[in-house]
Amino acid sequence: MLLRPELVDARFRTYKAFYRDIHEGMTRDEINSLLNQHYPKTGVRQRPTVMEDTPERLGFFMSPETSSEPNCEGIFLSIHGGRVTAKTYSED
Repeated sequence: MLLRPELVDARFRTYKAFYRDIHEGMTRDEINSLLNQHYPKTGVRQRPTVMEDTPERLGFFMSPETSSEPNCEGIFLSIHGGRVTAKTYSED
């Protein structure tokens, strides 16, 4: 379970589903729409923190919510011409 925390922790399930739904070619508006789908304002999960937001990069860190760990699970997107060109998942 240490290698697959999403099996026991809903924070990981939601965050990894958000990552899986991001595809090359998506726009920032589409990413924001996905964020709203996975993290609705009235939902139980806290939204990821936006750590980088430049024309070429968009990065998120999973909220630890009520736990102190993990605190650095990351999603990093490369953007060119307003569209995602690559995505990377970084484990804590």
